Amino acid sequence: MPKKTPLNSGGPLSEIELTPFELHEQEFLRNPDVPGLIKLYEFLLDELQDHALAGVLDKIRPIQHRVTLIQADAPAGALEALCRDPHREVRSVVATHPQISEEVCFRLCEDPERSVRLALRKNPACHAIIRASLRLRERPGEENRVRSLQLLEVAWQARRCKHTPAKLLELVLDWTELTAENLEEISSQEIARILSVLDAQLGNGPMPRKPRRKPAAKKSARSPKVSGRAAKVSTRTKAVTKTKADAKTKASAKTKASDKKKAPAKKKPKKKR
Repeated sequence: MPKKTPLNSGGPLSEIELTPFELHEQEFLRNPDVPGLIKLYEFLLDELQDHALAGVLDKIRPIQHRVTLIQADAPAGALEALCRDPHREVRSVVATHPQISEEVCFRLCEDPERSVRLALRKNPACHAIIRASLRLRERPGEENRVRSLQLLEVAWQARRCKHTPAKLLELVLDWTELTAENLEEISSQEIARILSVLDAQLGNGPMPRKPRRKPAAKKSARSPKVSGRAAKVSTRTKAVTKTKADAKTKASAKTKASDKKKAPAKKKPKKKR
């Protein structure tokens, strides 16, 4: 790495050598736009110095100018760079973006600010497993906290298997019969089974046995129970209806009996001698 000449050395300004990082930083700060941000971010990733991006972004003031970099059609690289911004307002805006990538979801789901995690959880484009993990994290109780961490591990393990979020949801549905809408109902035992499946796909163990599916419960033919005043009204209505039906039956029986008495007896034909 080229050495940087001290400013008080008395040499001309043109002799001051800058590091590659400083050159990229100055180039971006002169014109902080999306292409320049992506270029700086990719350079830092190659140099394994992406942690230094937060300090560069913090030099852009006011903060609102950094927010304007989050355009509706912002590429994935720009969102991945800005989710490293030191200010929570910028990260919250990134969390609500409709085109966030899997990388952004993984980074922001462990954000120290609850407002950022909440914004990510409400985003329909968020990774379904990560969204379920964030919902469980908001619930009280140690058991929910454990399941939240287990689901994050499932998401990470699926990423190592190179499964897309959609592919992972298919796997979860196949092994647990749970969909994205009711993932919070998953048990620790079911999560452990899915982790075993992913481990087996990575070649780290045998494939577990798939559990037997429970037969669908038959719906009861009974009418739903009614309580309170509605039950009393229903009972009275049934009693009145039964009374009327009994009265009609008795009246019909009396009419038939009366008709039989009034009807003339049939004469028997005379036998011929």
